[in-house]
Amino acid sequence: MAEIVDTPNADQSRYWNEAGGRRWIDGLAALDERLAAFGHAAMDAAVVASGEHVLDVGCGCGATSVELGRRVGAGGSVLAVDLSQPMLETARRRSEATHVRFERGDAQVYPFPPGRVRHLGGTARCTRAVGDALVRYQETNEAPASVHRFHPSG
Repeated sequence: MAEIVDTPNADQSRYWNEAGGRRWIDGLAALDERLAAFGHAAMDAAVVASGEHVLDVGCGCGATSVELGRRVGAGGSVLAVDLSQPMLETARRRSEATHVRFERGDAQVYPFPPGRVRHLGGTARCTRAVGDALVRYQETNEAPASVHRFHPSG
């Protein structure tokens, strides 16, 4: 598996593509059960609706991405990005929806197309936020510029 090395988060990439990703996948059922309420509460608060375009940063194994896809329907779209190839493979197996796309990359430098979404969602240290900002992105407490570019307000 090709490693994402030209990134500010190369150590995180290595971790989530090796031991961290395997451990998460091994405990997936229990983790999904524990985290589901948080993801659903964030999506409910953001009023994610049919036809909208959503970015899910740090999508992991895709549970929230799949639910976002159900909520936006075929007229909307979900771009789900994560560093971990093993977790993305799991996510792809969970979703048959063609409007939910899983991409491998570091959101801090990912080349998001400009001005497409109303909602930004993300997981950072298991903190999920959907709305106009990301909370606790990695170690910096800032949403990366690449993510802001994806949001219409820039």
